[in-house]
Amino acid sequence: MSCAACIARVESSLRKLSSVEAASVNLATERARVTYDPSALSDVEIIDAIERSGHKAHNGANLAASNRVESGKHERIRLMSHGYAPEQKAIVSRLRRVEGQLRGLQGMVEDDRYCIDILTQISAVSTALDGVALKILESHVEHCITGALASGDPEEADEKRRELFEAIHRFNRAH
Repeated sequence: MSCAACIARVESSLRKLSSVEAASVNLATERARVTYDPSALSDVEIIDAIERSGHKAHNGANLAASNRVESGKHERIRLMSHGYAPEQKAIVSRLRRVEGQLRGLQGMVEDDRYCIDILTQISAVSTALDGVALKILESHVEHCITGALASGDPEEADEKRRELFEAIHRFNRAH
């Protein structure tokens, strides 16, 4: 979760549930705190509401320990994720390869290698980073943009459209 519009979309989706008394999302921790009546609302309904807003909710066994009962109301914390979360390990792996390529590039310069060889390696690093950027952009479109469009909020959809075009413009300008 990376923007205020995402937070607002999740909170709005949760607050629309009939027995939710309060819902808040923390951008820094990517967690949602929901106060609700468990006799009128199931965990599955909460997760469905979060996912309808275009975000993923993780429901691990460790979340049961975060339950607090106060006057018949439950407060749960749900972990939220970025659109690229399912591919995070693969992305990190690709970035580690790029890091290795950069160290190799630095060694080539320190060893006073031939200019064309260095330029070839720089091109390879740029291509690898472009691949990572495109994967993250694809995930952003599938997750955040799709969620904004599904929300039915024209202002949110317009904000995400502008955000996407600005990101593409920055990416294109760098090349």
